[in-house]
Amino acid sequence: MTKKKITNHAKYRIRQRIGIIKNHNGLIQNVEKYGKNITYYQGDFRKYLNHKLRKKNIKIKVYNESIYIFNKTNKKLITVYPVLPKYFPSTNYEVTSSFIDSFDSQDYSVHC
Repeated sequence: MTKKKITNHAKYRIRQRIGIIKNHNGLIQNVEKYGKNITYYQGDFRKYLNHKLRKKNIKIKVYNESIYIFNKTNKKLITVYPVLPKYFPSTNYEVTSSFIDSFDSQDYSVHC
């Protein structure tokens, strides 16, 4: 298993905002595997996440009511934010599966 990259700042923010976690690599693996990106959300929470995306070259994942910010290029975890209490639980803002299915069933091919 290759080690995931994590900045010292991200380690500090994990301790500060989530609690002491000895296995940072295990946490990052779970975030990558089970975390949801911005396309899974709608409404005010999605707007809030979009605001976090204002910097270029970053990727956002939401996992266990925390927002993880990764650098897209080197895939390092940069920082972690808690989901604001007004957006608890974040699952209330998830796009429904029927909404996602409607995109899958449509033909988006380009016709010339």
